[in-house]
Amino acid sequence: QLTNDEGYIFSTIENIVKTNSQGIIEWIFNETNNNGTVYSTNDNSYLFTGSSPRFLSKLNNNGISEWIYYPHGEEDSDGYWLSIIENSSGEYVISGENEITKINNQGGVLWSISPHNQVDLSSTFSCTYYNTYEVSGGGYISVGQIQHFDGSDIFLVKIDYEGNVEWFKRFVLDQNSGGYDVQETNDGGFSPTDITKGE
Repeated sequence: QLTNDEGYIFSTIENIVKTNSQGIIEWIFNETNNNGTVYSTNDNSYLFTGSSPRFLSKLNNNGISEWIYYPHGEEDSDGYWLSIIENSSGEYVISGENEITKINNQGGVLWSISPHNQVDLSSTFSCTYYNTYEVSGGGYISVGQIQHFDGSDIFLVKIDYEGNVEWFKRFVLDQNSGGYDVQETNDGGFSPTDITKGE
């Protein structure tokens, strides 16, 4: 990934590596549980995710850890993060298996929700939130996949800035369907993209 100082940052199984624009390594941060996303923030820091246990961590521009967030404790081995965004206020919204969480730039949790638990989804046992975005009308839109006993379906969920669910829409296309991305349309609506369908 291209960084704000025109260098590059990338992750391996056990390391976060930062280089300059010529590919010369500036620093290496060792993290044995790193297997997720690396994201450059507007304050020239870096967020990265991992699993077993699930976590979000922030490094400063020199590769020094500023904080680490474990949503379910250091001993929890379940779950993973799939998406990180920085909103217009400099806060972070992360989404993944079964939850969406908003964190300030000091690592403090502002809210953490599981929107599918707030609506009636009979026979549902899991929801994966693949991508979440801040939208022009305020709040966030998230897209993902509902896993249930008969297969899977696509969903969209609209959330306000305080973490309240405004609406949750489920789309049944085939026995096994999923939506991995979403875009805002010109008329202020939303369209799932990167859709998979199967029997």
